[in-house]
Amino acid sequence: MKLANKILAVATIAVTALVAWGYAFNGTYQYQTEVIQMAPGDTLWAISEKYYPQNEDGACFDDFNTRLCDENKDLWANGRVPQPGDKVIVPLRKKVENDD
Repeated sequence: MKLANKILAVATIAVTALVAWGYAFNGTYQYQTEVIQMAPGDTLWAISEKYYPQNEDGACFDDFNTRLCDENKDLWANGRVPQPGDKVIVPLRKKVENDD
């Protein structure tokens, strides 16, 4: 079982690297953030679902959700859980039009 987990981890890293490499040649994107306040009943998953359509870099939902969770990892520091009133940073990538 441990070997299977290691293989899965390596495969995940490899796929992520290939996807990131592909994005590098798929246009230019500007990184933007939006800060929102969590409301009662909000989860980071629900926030990802709401803001994912605004992301323009072609990332799959899981990649976008991972980026959102990584950007807000302080909300889990020391066993804490996100709660209403927390500020959440939503990392978006918007396509930059070239004038070439």
